[in-house]
Amino acid sequence: MTKTDGSAQVRLDNANGKGIIEIGQDQTTYEPTFLPVAVGGYFWLIVGSERKYGNTLTDTNPNSRRKQLWVAAIDPNAPDGVDPSHPPFWLPGQELNNSNMRGEWALSPCKEVGEGCKGGFECCDGFCYDNNNDGQLECGEPMGCSHLGDACEVDAACCEGEV
Repeated sequence: MTKTDGSAQVRLDNANGKGIIEIGQDQTTYEPTFLPVAVGGYFWLIVGSERKYGNTLTDTNPNSRRKQLWVAAIDPNAPDGVDPSHPPFWLPGQELNNSNMRGEWALSPCKEVGEGCKGGFECCDGFCYDNNNDGQLECGEPMGCSHLGDACEVDAACCEGEV
């Protein structure tokens, strides 16, 4: 994993099971799809992997083993250079004889002005505020600088200390 500018590259060894699962099995993961919005305090990564799983997936032959989808949590607060990934979990309910799949993430549709929200990322216009000063957040027009979670295309538009 790397930052968007290409710096602070780090291997996701925890998500790959390095040092935990059999040697060689930690090299069977591919097709990562990253969810760039934190949900439940984590970012999420879904991958295809041909690793073994208990008594359900036991084939280690590269010519016949089957791909399955696995999900790993990614810690958004990990320091640079530290593996932010957690061990993945296998998604139950998958066909065991079908490798024609790829994991994808889908966010809920954006919310219109006046609808309740938790952050600007939920709003179609990118802004979530307490417009009525009643403690209830709702999607609305920008008010001054952009806060964390709001749309902010240039640093100058962001609130002081929230860049």
